[in-house]
Amino acid sequence: MLFRCSLILIVVFSFTRPIVACSAFFWAGNGLTFGRNLDWYNGAGYLIKNNNGVKKYAYSISQTNPASWTSKYGSFTFNQIGKEFPYGGINGRGLVVEQLWLHAATYQDNNNETISELEWIQYQLDNYERVDEVIEHINQLTIKPIKATVHYFIADRTGHSAVIDFIGGKVIISPNNSISQTLTNTNYRASCAYYENNISKIDTASRLSEDRFCQVAENLKKYNPNNFEEAFKILSLSAEDEKNYKTFWSIVYDVSNLEIRFRTYDNPTIKHIKLRDFNFDNTTPNLGCNLNIDQLDLQPYTFETNKQLLESSLKAMDIIADVALASNHQFDPSKQSVDSTYLNTYCTVKINFILKKQQGNLYYTIAEGEANFNRRRGAVSNMVAVDTNRVYSEAYAVKKGEYGIASFHDVNGNRKLDGGLFGIPKEPYAFYQNKKGLFGLPPKYKRIKFILDKDSHLTIKF
Repeated sequence: MLFRCSLILIVVFSFTRPIVACSAFFWAGNGLTFGRNLDWYNGAGYLIKNNNGVKKYAYSISQTNPASWTSKYGSFTFNQIGKEFPYGGINGRGLVVEQLWLHAATYQDNNNETISELEWIQYQLDNYERVDEVIEHINQLTIKPIKATVHYFIADRTGHSAVIDFIGGKVIISPNNSISQTLTNTNYRASCAYYENNISKIDTASRLSEDRFCQVAENLKKYNPNNFEEAFKILSLSAEDEKNYKTFWSIVYDVSNLEIRFRTYDNPTIKHIKLRDFNFDNTTPNLGCNLNIDQLDLQPYTFETNKQLLESSLKAMDIIADVALASNHQFDPSKQSVDSTYLNTYCTVKINFILKKQQGNLYYTIAEGEANFNRRRGAVSNMVAVDTNRVYSEAYAVKKGEYGIASFHDVNGNRKLDGGLFGIPKEPYAFYQNKKGLFGLPPKYKRIKFILDKDSHLTIKF
């Protein structure tokens, strides 16, 4: 089989649609509304009340100095991986923090206190009430992700919002300069450029990230987001409904009035909660509610409930960790915990790609073992936008083992490796160790393999 076919199977096939597709918006006209869809593979989850005055340490997976703090503000968060690891939420001062998947995210490493990608959300809700405070302190933490590469969308009761992207190890902050702001699963600046170039030809049926960005941005002009029914309508017009992949949660925050409305795929009845009805003092119990029940019913949130939620989520995402330790930490984060099980299982792969052209996109896949390499099955795949001849990317939570790396440079940005006569590639491609086969065929696995037994920094030259 010629290389064009084999490499498309190993790399491009993973990118025919995003692994995770979420959509969100903030509206700051005659009221403040934040809406978001969670598109995912399952809809389990809890709404959790988090108290103020609680001493916390970040859960350590890297043997580096974990962040520590005492929560100043109470919050309600939407959690699927247990307490303290929210997907998003709002605190009692009106700060909203949400995350959306971003394939190309590479977090900054500033040698400061460390925190995981979801605990970062809880940290902001615990400590700040305004967007400018989050931005002011953005470099005080180093994110050490457990699994996900994300970007953050934040908003507050002053009407400000911002997107926080992590590109090439740098923080890119995009504050809102208009009445609304939208975010999907492409970095914000690239999404805005795509919108400007396609505003007259928006594909309303597409569920690609850039097209959903355009859909939401346009629908904010057609509907009134301050009417919660119309806010849900905006979200529904960009929702997913595949067999094993759906919009499981739709959430609308009334930021002005500190209220939340949400519905789920498994139970579309809209639930409504007012933060002003609750006391967030640390002498009051933590409360939780299954997102998929018929009526909102906040009850004391128990250790056993949290452990079951954590176990099921880790299993679904194939994450190996010390479940007992993590469960105890989530329920009592006042003590430092180092997850040796996770630490002894995973590594980070840092890769510098040296290219000849400064445009398009770079695709790469890391395949575990010869059998998977020959079958074109990647353990980790990624796509990175190219605007320089040196592209930096990190692959997180890669299991220790033996691997090979295949990559290609999609110079014209058409999401595929262009081929010429007999399918021989016309665009640049490269493997680790800078080895190549004859006539477009991939090299033998033994020529490009490497052992991953610790965090590693590699270079691939085109």
